[in-house]
Amino acid sequence: MGILDELLAGGQRQKDYKDFVDRYEQGPPSQGYSDQEVLNRYGEVSHAVSSDQYAQAAQEALSKLSPEERAEFVKMLQDRAAARGVSLPEAVPSEPKDLGQVLSGLHSKPGQLRDMLGGDAIQPQQQASESNPIIDLLSSPTAKAVLAGIAAMVVKRAMARYSSDASAPIAGKAAAFWQLTYTFVGHPSAFSSRVIASYCSVSRVWMAICWSAHSIDSMTRRAGGRAL
Repeated sequence: MGILDELLAGGQRQKDYKDFVDRYEQGPPSQGYSDQEVLNRYGEVSHAVSSDQYAQAAQEALSKLSPEERAEFVKMLQDRAAARGVSLPEAVPSEPKDLGQVLSGLHSKPGQLRDMLGGDAIQPQQQASESNPIIDLLSSPTAKAVLAGIAAMVVKRAMARYSSDASAPIAGKAAAFWQLTYTFVGHPSAFSSRVIASYCSVSRVWMAICWSAHSIDSMTRRAGGRAL
């Protein structure tokens, strides 16, 4: 069972992640949680989705940053990629959708993006590999906001898909019921007249049966009287 399956199954873990998502959405994206928690949440869920789903989550997280914050983030990303010998597009875009695709590409190598967002702005490659991103992340609120946002959006989107899938059979049955009702009854405005007409038809049949029974009983009594 994957991490997202565990979350969708309910229990304390789902509550913990829901609380994390709520904190992300209700306050400044870089505040409300420790660096350790952000790295743990990101590490647990970021590789549980496809690259397209990751890119969508990254786009939503980047959308919460101001244009100035995204420009700062792009500059930091370029500096740290250069220090680590990581290839980036010649012109890294700052728009959320395009930048999200860049982050998704970096994320395809496990741990690469998280390591790039930790550490001082520019370090030799060997020194960077020995840095502790849990401590170094404190120096970059923007990086913290991006990682927290991606983790939160991955979880939120997974829960939304689960809710949609769970409600689909019920919605389908309801639609089938109303389609059957429309086919049988016709336009809703005709419902009352159809019911009344049906009731009257049944009543007439019942009255005919009762009258026939009464007539047969009377004839039997008269026949019996003559025999006596």
